[in-house]
Amino acid sequence: MCTIAEADKLFAAKKWAEAIDAYKNCIASGLVVSTEQKTNAYFSVGYAFDELKEWDKAVEWYSKAIELNPRDSPALFNRGLLYQQRREYASALADFSLLLTITPNQKSCPICTFNALKYIVF
Repeated sequence: MCTIAEADKLFAAKKWAEAIDAYKNCIASGLVVSTEQKTNAYFSVGYAFDELKEWDKAVEWYSKAIELNPRDSPALFNRGLLYQQRREYASALADFSLLLTITPNQKSCPICTFNALKYIVF
């Protein structure tokens, strides 16, 4: 059994694979109860997979965070970057466009939206 604090420590230490296992164990054991806790745990797992260059799994976990909280700007931003990297420009544009509406002062999003837009073929 783990605690969120232990999972967070592994994450902070950049022990990505261990952090993934710890968060998943916390989620499975019911230690992550509130929507905010679940969103944070899902995002952290997605970020850890992102760092491990397991991008399909990262997108999956970022999507779980977004499903729980559609206004989760870090998950939207990171998933948008992964979509852009995978040349899924319409999906990247959707994430960045939504991000622009919920966080209009986000400095890097207009650049990302432009990058996604320039690859969309009409």
